[in-house]
Amino acid sequence: MTIKYKKNNILPAFIVAIAFSDTLINATSWMFSFIVLAVFVLIAGTFVFKSSTSLTQTLKYRSAMACIRYAAFPYVAIMLYSSSVILIERLGTSYFNRMIGSGLSNILVATIVASIVFLYKIDSVDIICDGIMLEYFSSIFIAITHIGVNGLIEHIMNPLDTYEMYFEKHAIGFSMFAFLLYYVLSDAKKRKIRIGLLIFMEYLIMKRVAILGFIAAIVVCVVYRRKKFRKFGRWCFLLFVMSIAYMLFSTNQDFKVFMSDLGILNRALFVDAMKAYYKFEPSYIGKGYGFVSVVLPTLNIAGFPSIAALHNDILKDYIELGFVGFILAYIYFFVYAPLKLYGKGSHKTQSIVLAILTYVLITLFTDNFFDYSQTMASLIVTLIAIRMNEEMNLTNQKS
Repeated sequence: MTIKYKKNNILPAFIVAIAFSDTLINATSWMFSFIVLAVFVLIAGTFVFKSSTSLTQTLKYRSAMACIRYAAFPYVAIMLYSSSVILIERLGTSYFNRMIGSGLSNILVATIVASIVFLYKIDSVDIICDGIMLEYFSSIFIAITHIGVNGLIEHIMNPLDTYEMYFEKHAIGFSMFAFLLYYVLSDAKKRKIRIGLLIFMEYLIMKRVAILGFIAAIVVCVVYRRKKFRKFGRWCFLLFVMSIAYMLFSTNQDFKVFMSDLGILNRALFVDAMKAYYKFEPSYIGKGYGFVSVVLPTLNIAGFPSIAALHNDILKDYIELGFVGFILAYIYFFVYAPLKLYGKGSHKTQSIVLAILTYVLITLFTDNFFDYSQTMASLIVTLIAIRMNEEMNLTNQKS
């Protein structure tokens, strides 16, 4: 079996790999990724500026604008709402600065992905995926320089208890499962090598909640493809209801017992520590986007100082956006946007979308999917690639 790769995709994949390099980010700042990836925005912007108005009718332009409309604009609304909340609550400049930084980060991710989609069309999903895989290959190489080939073999034999500090990459692990779902469910026969590499890397990373989310996603996809279960809107609404149910469960005492049984009691302790900052009632307006990431590191919870994340994005979003804000945001993400983009799509297209949304929902339960640039980029580009494939198939059928 030979590996076919488009030469024009090699350089952009390397740029993505450099941008997401943990080594380079740690040596510089969190802005490093955006500075490197800005090259795509500049090139795409220049091309659009110099092109004719007929460009707006092309698939690449419509797809790029869909990235902006459905992935960037919501964060503009969240930032505006959060600004009002921060003023009402008189939280201070540190909370405002974090809100601006967090909101702009997600807007920039959507803009960068839109630019890559505009420049490389359907190849954009391969470029971002390969860039992330290249970055993980560099992590494997760095690990080998520290622990040797024998250490790598030892980790392969026992991935849960050996050298996790070298191989467990949260953002990359969550990102690659999104790509794996996309490739397995859309065009597995033509992507065998890429799928094989993704599976090997995910095995080294061994993110258990991501594996659970992947399995659940496959099950949802298989069930949905049976004729009697093909009600896309109802499935989307069910995912939204599940997010509400888990948020309520997170505030219940049984949640601590559940987390303890899973061997991750510290996650429940983090949630407990945040109870002083929110109420579950319709009048609760939230604390503003980015609030949790400011407060949590200041708490010393059961011997866990300087905690970086709540490891429960659903509850985090409720704390920050409030009762009404949370409901609106999650209805938008799980119901409105999917129906708007894929409501008239084929059953296969809808099944892949539901699989990816199911996977994201499961990871939100115990981790920070929305906090990582890599995961957001993978989510946006896979969902847009699904839409592009749908439109391309319709065009081919008509011709």
